[in-house]
Order: sequence, then structure tokens, then C-alpha cells
Amino acid sequence: MNKTIISIIFVSCFLSGKCQNDTILYFSYNKKPSNIENANFKTVIKKNSETDYEINYYTATDSGWSMPITEVIHQINDTTLKIERSENSKEVSFKRILHATNEGYFTFKDYNKSGKLISQGNTVYKFTLFKIGEVKEYFEDGNIKSISYYNKDQLDSNKIYNADGTLYCENLFDDVDKLPEYFFGENAFLSKISETIQYPVYAKENRIQGKVLVRFYVDENGVIGGVQIHRGVHKSLDDEAIRVIKSIKTMWKPAELDGRKVKKSIIIPLNFNLY
Repeated sequence: MNKTIISIIFVSCFLSGKCQNDTILYFSYNKKPSNIENANFKTVIKKNSETDYEINYYTATDSGWSMPITEVIHQINDTTLKIERSENSKEVSFKRILHATNEGYFTFKDYNKSGKLISQGNTVYKFTLFKIGEVKEYFEDGNIKSISYYNKDQLDSNKIYNADGTLYCENLFDDVDKLPEYFFGENAFLSKISETIQYPVYAKENRIQGKVLVRFYVDENGVIGGVQIHRGVHKSLDDEAIRVIKSIKTMWKPAELDGRKVKKSIIIPLNFNLY
């Protein structure tokens, strides 16, 4: 019996109410089932009652498991769940509507507190998502954020969109076995940024400073693309941050997943400080 089948049995057993103890599942990158020795992620599912669950998601660190992302789930009725998620002291509440299909899985739709649709797709289980097929995510204004395709909860492909509805890129993976690397090493990359960056005159004259987060991806060929502001400070600083990253032409070693090269996004901080 392979690890995927074992994981499915554990979750099925727990959600059917037949398991007495907490269910603990271990995964490597891209939700591949794993054992505790090789796991990068851990999910702990606790059944408090027939209608109430608590799920904690952990990430492996050098010093052990991280503080968890926690979901407290209450079943309002046969088709509706209320979910409260806590991450880094930030709490988000949303509602999930589920409908059983003749194929043996559920369709789900998640709505935020304002009643706006934030995601929808297919899942094998009600209380913890085990995604299959197409899953869509939406921005606050209703524009499509991403369209992803899953096989046994593992991401196969996707399309990522900008807030204005334009396509950002395709087949971008967050969880990878090997991260992308600057060809000459991280220190060389940081040195290149320091050598290239120039404090904008307008920002200097007006004492504008702060940390700009820049997002970009490294594609399968090791080329940078999709440079944009993830979190900005002021247009003068944001424009300079984008200019600096775009000016660095050296190739990268691409990310790897399951032995193949894949596209992976990176977010880096550029600090603008006046002394």
C-alpha cells in the first residue's frame, strides 16, 4: 500500500468519527505524502465533536516545527461550514458551502465576511481540503486571481493573474524540492543589488524611506521575469526597486520539483534608509 493510499485512509477514518486520537499527516513539498523523518509539513486534525474540528498546519524549520496556522471549523448544517483561521496573530473568518457530487467528491465555495466569493473548486473531504481538478481563487473585487489544477491534492498546473485581470504567468509553483539559486550565490546577488541601487532624488529630498518588497519569478531556464511590487512604499522607491532587479541579467539555477525544472516566485526586501 503506497503512502498516498495510507494518508487517504487516515483522513477518511478520522472524519468518519472512527478514530479516537488526533490524526497527524506528514507531507513533503507540493503535498506529497511523507514520513516524519523526511516531512517538510505536518497537519494535525483534532475532532472536538461531531460538528467541530481544529486543524493545525506546521512547517519544518531548522529548530523544529513552526508555530501553526490554525483553522477552527464549525459545521452549521450539512452543506455549510464556518472556518476561523489564525496565522501570525492575524485572524480571518470565512464560510464554506459544499455540495456532494455523484462522482464521490464535493464542490466547495468559500466566501469572506462580506459575502464575496474568494475560492471554489473540488475536494474529496469536507473538513480539510483535498483538492482535485480545477480550483479558482478571486481578488476582493471579483477578478480571477488564479486557476489551478490538482491531482490528489498536488498542484499540476496553474495560471496566475494580476489584480487588473491580465495574466501574470503560468505554472508557478510555491512548494518545490529545490529553491532557485543565483548563479554566483546569494552574497553575490546582494552585492550586485548594493552596487546598482541609487536613492531616488525626490525620495531623498522629501525624506521618504522604507522597505519595498519586490516579487519576481525564476523560470525553467533560469531567467528572471514578472518583476513587480509586492508591497510598496512610494512610487519613487518602488520604481527604483523594479529597475534594480530588472538590471541584473545573470542567469539563475532554476527551482526543481520531482526532478524537473519549474518556475518559482521569489520575494525580496529592498531597504531604503536615510541616515
